[in-house]
Amino acid sequence: MDLDLMLKLTMLFISLCKSQHNNGSFTLHKIISEQLKISSPEEAVETLKSYVGSLRLRRLDKSLWISAFIVTYFKIVLVEYEFVQVPGSANKSIILIWKKNYIQPVNNI
Repeated sequence: MDLDLMLKLTMLFISLCKSQHNNGSFTLHKIISEQLKISSPEEAVETLKSYVGSLRLRRLDKSLWISAFIVTYFKIVLVEYEFVQVPGSANKSIILIWKKNYIQPVNNI
């Protein structure tokens, strides 16, 4: 895995984590919507709801659907890549990203 890809994945992960609200819900981040060609959060929610048979589930708040979407995205991404933050010096840390058995450190992020 090249360093550029590792840096992009690290920044993606950090950016997505920062999109979490105080109540635990997430915003549908631009990175995901562009990658999956979703024009709006409403479109994403309506698409997800169309696959659900339970009327009770379809009535849930949009923020819950978006959060479930983001958590599923994290699961898919993190199955392929794992991120571990290792404390470093005073205000720095090392992010380790690996794919399967390949480990490569990314310093000073």
